[in-house]
Amino acid sequence: MASGMQHKNAISTATEGLIQAQLELYHHSLGYVKSVVLRAATELGIPDTIHRHGGLATLSDIATQTGIHPSKYSHLRRLMHALTVTGICSVEGYDDDARYKLTLVSSILVEGGESMCNLSPMVPLLVELLKLTMLFDIKEWFTDERASAMTLFEVTHGCTPSKMKAKKGACGIFQAAMVADTNLVMEVVLKEHMDIFKGVSSLVDAGGALGAAAAAIAKALPHVKCTVLDLPHVIVGAPTSHDVQYVAGDVFEYVPPADAILLKTKMPSRYYGGARKLYQLEGR
Repeated sequence: MASGMQHKNAISTATEGLIQAQLELYHHSLGYVKSVVLRAATELGIPDTIHRHGGLATLSDIATQTGIHPSKYSHLRRLMHALTVTGICSVEGYDDDARYKLTLVSSILVEGGESMCNLSPMVPLLVELLKLTMLFDIKEWFTDERASAMTLFEVTHGCTPSKMKAKKGACGIFQAAMVADTNLVMEVVLKEHMDIFKGVSSLVDAGGALGAAAAAIAKALPHVKCTVLDLPHVIVGAPTSHDVQYVAGDVFEYVPPADAILLKTKMPSRYYGGARKLYQLEGR
C-alpha cells in the first residue's frame, strides 16, 4: 500500500515538474513581449498620462489622453494588464473600477517627474527592431566561417551600427537617449558622490557628445572649468553654453590638459593607450 502511494506521489511530482518546465519555457520564449509592451507604453505616453492625472488614472483616462481608437479599448485593457504583470505599472481595483499607478520603473519615464529625469528616450534605442532581428542570426554568427571577422550586427544588416544610424537618420535618437541616461546618472553622482570632485578645478569629458554631464557638473560646481571633447560631427550639434567649452577632436590623438578626465562609461582597453592619460573620474 505504502509502495503504491509512493509511486503515485512520484508520478504526481514528475507531472508537476513537467508542467513547471513547460511554463518556464514559454516564459523565456515570450520574454520579448515585456520589451515591446514597454516600448508601446512609452510611445503612447501612458506613464505621462498617469502622471498628469496625479499618479492614478482609469482606463478611460488613458484611452482619452493617448488617443486610443475606440475599437481598441479592450486591447488597451490587455496592454495595461501586461504592464501591471511586468511591474511597469500597478493597479488598484478591478475591471471598470481599475485605476493604474506608476511604479519605480515608470516614474522615470515621465516628463517633469519627481526626479526630473525622463529616461523614455532610452527605450526606443534599447527596444529596437534592428537589434531584435540581429539576435535571430546568432547561430549563423557562431558557425559560418564568413562571419568570423564580422560583428553580429554586420552579419544581419551588412553594415556597422554607426553606418546604419547615419543611413536611417537615427543619430538624433541615439543622442537623445544618451542625454537622458546622462541626466539620470549625473543626478545621482552630484547628490551622492560630490566628494570625487574635491580638488578639481578643470575637467574634460572625453567623448562627452552634447555635454549633458559637463553641463550638470558646471551647474553644480561653477568653479570647475568643464570642456567636452568629441568628434566634429557630434560637436556641431551641441547646444550653445557659456559654462561648457566644446572642442572638436579625436581622443585617440589628443586630450586637452585638465585636472580630471571623465569617462561616463567603461571604454575598451585600447582607448586608454591611445588617448594619453585617461582615467575614470572615480580613480583619479
